[in-house]
Amino acid sequence: MSDQHPAGMPAAGQPTGTLEKTRKKAAPKKRSGNPNAGLTKRMDALSAELSEIAAALQRRGVPRDCEQYVTSREQLNAYCKIIERRNGELAEGKFMRMMEQLCAMREDFFRLCNGMEGKIDSFSSRDVLESFRAYEVDMENILLDAGVFIGPYGSDRLDTKHQRIVEVVPTDDPSKNMTISERLADGYEYGGRALLKERVNVFKAVEQEAPAQTDGSGNTVE
Repeated sequence: MSDQHPAGMPAAGQPTGTLEKTRKKAAPKKRSGNPNAGLTKRMDALSAELSEIAAALQRRGVPRDCEQYVTSREQLNAYCKIIERRNGELAEGKFMRMMEQLCAMREDFFRLCNGMEGKIDSFSSRDVLESFRAYEVDMENILLDAGVFIGPYGSDRLDTKHQRIVEVVPTDDPSKNMTISERLADGYEYGGRALLKERVNVFKAVEQEAPAQTDGSGNTVE
């Protein structure tokens, strides 16, 4: 007979308790306690820290619920609407003020014409001119009060967005090309937009013809 024995069975002469002891020694040991104890402890610490920050903010008067102060698309749209409404109210106020001034100027103009009609023979041409020139100041004040900019634009270089060319002046200096040679009338601007462009004359460089070359006999060489 063979000395071999089935796997898992004790050999002849081996006590049966030895196998049980071997199995017990090979079995893994169970860890005691919670394996996530470190993570839980860290989360508890962070929670306590956040509670301290919230308490400090509350002591300073900051509401606990700060979501209403978070910038969002809806809040941005609301702010834009408020700004647009305020700008609209300001523009409407300026417009109403301008209308009132125009009405008053119209009445003054009628009174002037009626008064001059009865005494037309006693007024000289200069007196009539000075009477009408007084309204130039009134009209300018009305526009300035409404926020209109009146005057020339600072740059000597032509700006087609705010200036209109009346006449072109030829020049042989290339550095003066498309620069202002003369300002004829003021420009009018409101809110960055040109209401009436400034009328100007500008320089334009012209090419000079090269002098004709001649040979020794005086004939022109092409």
